[in-house]
Amino acid sequence: MALAWLPACTHAHPKLTATLYGNTAAEHHASTRAIYMAAKAQLPAALADTTWTAALEQGEGAGDKPAAIILDVDETVLDNSPYQVQGVQGGPEYPDGWDAWCKMESAEPVAGAVEFTRFAASQGVTVFYVTNRDSSLESCTHANLVAAGFPMAEGVDVVLTKNERPEWTGDKTTRRAFVAEDYRIVMLFGDQLGDFTGEDEATTNPSERDAVVDAHAQRWGSQWFVLPNPLYGGWDSVTYGHDFGLSEDEKNARRLRSMHGPR
Repeated sequence: MALAWLPACTHAHPKLTATLYGNTAAEHHASTRAIYMAAKAQLPAALADTTWTAALEQGEGAGDKPAAIILDVDETVLDNSPYQVQGVQGGPEYPDGWDAWCKMESAEPVAGAVEFTRFAASQGVTVFYVTNRDSSLESCTHANLVAAGFPMAEGVDVVLTKNERPEWTGDKTTRRAFVAEDYRIVMLFGDQLGDFTGEDEATTNPSERDAVVDAHAQRWGSQWFVLPNPLYGGWDSVTYGHDFGLSEDEKNARRLRSMHGPR
């Protein structure tokens, strides 16, 4: 059956190829699987070294604490590209329809994520999911994660959502600090710089974001694992000053100005 919003003729949506890549590309699936396999290979060393911690928020004396990992949810462990497909086909685009999509509890796992998290849990690691989905979506997010096969520790709230507590804003620093109070955080996973450090909050251009990455060069691929997300993120919005009120034409003009050709 044809979707009601599917246009009769094709006019390329700005995110058509990015959505196509995230939704269908074998290379995308291979890259996420490779990232999780690399983390799996690194995990035994992380557990054996009691001085090993991935969180900037971790205090002193964490060596005696049980190990934990923190993963973002969207585009890190759950694939929301079917929701993005609706947008490029003329249907609802974020934020429209987002809550309804989450409540469907049908997002499938990102390739490699279930296998890695189950392995980590089998090694005694508590797996936390720190997401900027609103707290009103915690129940359906938890149910989707369970349905997708992700491990859930018993007796512990491991799905930490935005606004679940007054201090839990879109900056995930306070939630990482909350986990660090009782656990030694050995690995972080995400698709945005904010999944690793709050320093990204103050960046105003791509060069400043690069500087954040460079400042933590030794952590990438050993303690910090970033998943590819061509669909959305700070890498895009920083080019137009995170001013979401701008028209698409103005956003595109600023995007073009932010890029450089041959030097």
